Amino acid sequence: MNISTSQLQEGMRELVTSLDDYNLDINEISERLERYSDSMQDVFNNVFDEDDSQLLSLMYRGKWNNVHLQAKKLEVIVTEFQAKVDELSNKIESDMDNIRV
Repeated sequence: MNISTSQLQEGMRELVTSLDDYNLDINEISERLERYSDSMQDVFNNVFDEDDSQLLSLMYRGKWNNVHLQAKKLEVIVTEFQAKVDELSNKIESDMDNIRV
């Protein structure tokens, strides 16, 4: 199968565009996680006050801390994945530049 340089460049452009779109999706997920984390903290702060029993408060604080920790772990994974997508996108663009030369 023979592929012309222009076909290869077009395919690489489409891939870079797809990666850019995917990267935007990852950014949106990260922003949603941050908003979710902030919302959960607000809910927790509004639900529990000084009149609540210490045991109940500690129990829910423990659950909140676990949810918050899991959200932070997921955020790290998303950030690392985003870096890999960026790296691949840059490599593809570099390869496209080399093809043009």
